[in-house]
Amino acid sequence: MAKVLVVDDAAFMRVRAAKVLEDAGHEVAQAENGLEAIRVYAEWRPDVVLMDITMPEMDGLAALKEIRKMDPSARVAMIRRWAVTPDHASVNWHESGAEDAARALLDAGVDVHAGLFTGADVVGRFLASALRDRVARVLVEITEADVAAGMRGAEQVLARLAGLDVAVLLHGEDATCWPALVRAAELGLDARIGLEDTLLRPDGTVAAGNVDLAEHAVALLVG
Repeated sequence: MAKVLVVDDAAFMRVRAAKVLEDAGHEVAQAENGLEAIRVYAEWRPDVVLMDITMPEMDGLAALKEIRKMDPSARVAMIRRWAVTPDHASVNWHESGAEDAARALLDAGVDVHAGLFTGADVVGRFLASALRDRVARVLVEITEADVAAGMRGAEQVLARLAGLDVAVLLHGEDATCWPALVRAAELGLDARIGLEDTLLRPDGTVAAGNVDLAEHAVALLVG
């Protein structure tokens, strides 16, 4: 089991989250703000940090920057408020400590979306994980800049996931974004579109915003 640091200025929510994790067998430490989180991290070196964003003295985002300075591989999941547990959190499976982070989130009642990058040799590791059937969704993320290479990589990952009883979302970014959207629709997979993925419409012109991209996605798929 993992060493988990829970950071939240709301004592009730911090203790509640800690109890859930301890009941699941994890070793837990607590901190009530970002400054304390940095100190505890340096002394205790947890496997995973579950951290609220809005806190006095130092917020979670500032604390994350400082923690990453001392440990670039730190696994930190930003939790906006334990009183309203987030629906899900994405965990990139190729990153160090990903499985510990996913387990802690699952034990805290947070759905996990497992990110599988096409450019990383990670599918085998995910399929061998005891958590593979506990994740809510698999995100197949095309990381190659070349469209043809990216789509080939996506097809290879999807083939290896065949038969897995879990929702799959396929998406790309920049040049691969729109081809991935179309392919996801063809295969009946989940898809997404937004400024996080691309700034451009299918015709290469700059989109006015997320709504604009969504409207073009509908037009592209519906015809």
